[in-house]
Amino acid sequence: MTNPATAPRKGVDPLIALVLGWVVPGAGHIVIGQVRKGIFFFAILLVTFVAGLLLADFRTVRASDNPFYFVGQVGSGLNLLLTSLCTNLHPRGWLSQVYFEPGLLYMSVSGLLNILVVMSVLPQPAALAAPVDKVSGTAEAAASSGGSSAGAAPQA
Repeated sequence: MTNPATAPRKGVDPLIALVLGWVVPGAGHIVIGQVRKGIFFFAILLVTFVAGLLLADFRTVRASDNPFYFVGQVGSGLNLLLTSLCTNLHPRGWLSQVYFEPGLLYMSVSGLLNILVVMSVLPQPAALAAPVDKVSGTAEAAASSGGSSAGAAPQA
């Protein structure tokens, strides 16, 4: 029985899935055939980014302003690019300055989570994905015994 995490993905270059997943959150999973997971990641990361954008009053930071928030925002890919281009179109000042820092934090967390999501698109090595037998501690024993030796009754 093959593990879906280590199964070869036919016709999909992992680098293409990686770049697409960075540009549009969740797109990497959609490209490799995990559509529901991709839509879930897209929705969660977009909602988090937009909530931060609203709290920050449609403002982003540059690397010279705050390098930590900037690195987090870069992980959002196309979201940050579109926001940076449209920053001058929105009238500012409708929210208090108190919410600016939490807004930047939301956008940065969204970007950092997107980096983790993008990394999960890459195929896992077989040694990391194989279940480990709890008695012997090896992956081979778990694969040959079906993965469950704890509840087996001794044979006489």
